[in-house]
Amino acid sequence: MSSAVRNDTLGVEKPILPDDRDAEALATNEKLAPYRHTPIYNDLDLVSENDLSFGTILKGTAANPLTVFEKKAAFINAELDKLGMGRYQWCIWFLCGFGYFLDLAWAQGVGLIATAVYQEMGVPANQEGNIWACANAGLAIGALSFGLIVDVIGRRWAFNLTCLITSIFGLLLAAPKFNYGAICGIYFLASLGLGGNIPIDATIALEFLPQKHRNLVSLLSLWQPVGVVVASAIAYGTAAKYRCSPTLPDGKTPLPACNAVAEGQACCTVASNMGWRYEVIVLGGITLIIFCLRYFVFHFHESPKFLLSRGKEAEAIEVLRKIAKFNRAPPPTLTLDQFAQIDREAGLEGGGVRSAAETSRHVARNFLNSFKHLKGLFGNKLQAFIFCLLAVAYMVRESLSSTTAMTTNTHIFRATTGHSISQVLTSQLSCSTTTSRPARIPSQTPTENTSISTFQVS
Repeated sequence: MSSAVRNDTLGVEKPILPDDRDAEALATNEKLAPYRHTPIYNDLDLVSENDLSFGTILKGTAANPLTVFEKKAAFINAELDKLGMGRYQWCIWFLCGFGYFLDLAWAQGVGLIATAVYQEMGVPANQEGNIWACANAGLAIGALSFGLIVDVIGRRWAFNLTCLITSIFGLLLAAPKFNYGAICGIYFLASLGLGGNIPIDATIALEFLPQKHRNLVSLLSLWQPVGVVVASAIAYGTAAKYRCSPTLPDGKTPLPACNAVAEGQACCTVASNMGWRYEVIVLGGITLIIFCLRYFVFHFHESPKFLLSRGKEAEAIEVLRKIAKFNRAPPPTLTLDQFAQIDREAGLEGGGVRSAAETSRHVARNFLNSFKHLKGLFGNKLQAFIFCLLAVAYMVRESLSSTTAMTTNTHIFRATTGHSISQVLTSQLSCSTTTSRPARIPSQTPTENTSISTFQVS
């Protein structure tokens, strides 16, 4: 393809369709025949055979031929590029950003109420870490489960379910009385929603934002420190003020839990320690409001690429029309004939609509096959050594970060009484720095599998 044509955007952000000026080059090269009707982003899209050698990987030129799905998805991308960053895309970005906000808001909020919960419920030191073990288990299971389920039930339901699950069980955190096990179990369930939230939000943003504005996906992580600051402010106005005194009047002996002493003795009562409950109720209420915004206020359309993966090509085009109408933009020019042309070039007659059962088997099969790629990490001793070194370094980093954060939170709340607001906020800002973690962004590597964990054509 000529450089003149490659550089001519024809009023579209990217990509462009080959036109008459390309006809001669495409007509004389049979290897490019399958791409005569496909939007092209770069020269790597034109490869006709696999080129995944170690050298090409290092050079950044590794590529393999586009699949039928990827060629069709390229048309979806072209239409989204024509729509640009309209009202619908901005709404998507903010609603996905709220998901990032909730991620660290809950992590910070629960971290700041931990000592109040320990004191009220008489949690021994050797069990204080149970709540964090449950939280991390919930995050991991939620991310894995929703990463698979979302390719069966669709982006729309998963987008809303994660917030609903977190809001319901987040509000229920305020219910247990002298039952630390119930607190851990409920927070585990709330973490299932939080775990599935980030990869889903990132994928939805990738699937709806135009190519030129994909940098906004990484900027979603800016909402996480906002969540830390908001949760800290809520904790200061609730858990820090309405809680038991850390010690008895002598200033030395810790104030025990009421379930650990005889009736009538001084202890940390539920009525005098309501602050942490107020905090989780506020956080749960904020989460519920975000769910209502996603489900009742904003009409979120199913992802065109998900519909395309299910064989619902007409519905995918209809979604594009609805987005264009919402953006007050010209309707899309994409037609079913263009999809049919790709099928004919691939020797297909059209796969039709894929059932939920077929989608489930497809997702499971691709999920199991994805593990085969892990053997590339151990191709030789050097690769294996580098992988193990990075894995250990990452685990040590996360462990030290979590330990420092919990220690800082404990110190802040044990020292809150008698301190000025400026001193508490100064300490909290230091804590916020240690609790922030990078956003979990799914890979943008194009694959035929539509799983969130291996995001398709971006």
